[in-house]
Amino acid sequence: MPPRAIRAGRSPFATATATCVTTAGTVWDVAEGPANLLQRAPRSNDRSGCLLLDILRPWRIRPMTTSTLTVDGEVQSPLVLTHEALAGFDESDQVRDVSRFHPTRSGDGVTLESILARVGPTERASYLTLHATEDDFAASVPLDPIRGEGILVYTVEGQPMTLDQGGPFRFLIKDPAACHTDELDDCANVKFVDRIELTSGRGRDTRPTDDDEHEELHRRQGEDGEGQAT
Repeated sequence: MPPRAIRAGRSPFATATATCVTTAGTVWDVAEGPANLLQRAPRSNDRSGCLLLDILRPWRIRPMTTSTLTVDGEVQSPLVLTHEALAGFDESDQVRDVSRFHPTRSGDGVTLESILARVGPTERASYLTLHATEDDFAASVPLDPIRGEGILVYTVEGQPMTLDQGGPFRFLIKDPAACHTDELDDCANVKFVDRIELTSGRGRDTRPTDDDEHEELHRRQGEDGEGQAT
């Protein structure tokens, strides 16, 4: 019998479905637990040809969804941006090969200034807050100093960024200070970014505030020396 699409039975606790695509083209929908508690990434194949899901976090399976960036808060025109939309920015807005600024990073991005020009910060906007829902991380930095320094990385080798690459989007500062020595520090280089919020005053910020917290953050996240994650 040829392979066919099969939808898994939903449990009483399921709130959504994640998708597993087999090597033969079959699509399996996997019930997801309450509050998005399942998150994994495809790694290898089982005997039936369905991509196995290696655990990134033991309690999660990653839902297959379109990755977008929300830009809102103290702005005149809130935006939701996709990889394709960012790729369509003018060449003058593009930052090719971010390894020029961060040797351990790869990919292309757009300038933060080009995003701000499209949303129009209000007069009340004084801070920019980066949100990463994936690991519940946030960093809030003064708006004026970051405007000319920020880069939003959206693609690696022409493709949307994967979770392993820090996607859906990664925020980089061209020349950050050492972690927890300045508001524009290495810990404001944020991966998994899915929202940029402009605020009146400092917004949510989960960056470490002392050496012990800083060491623990990097230990937990396998830090390689730059920002909140690998």
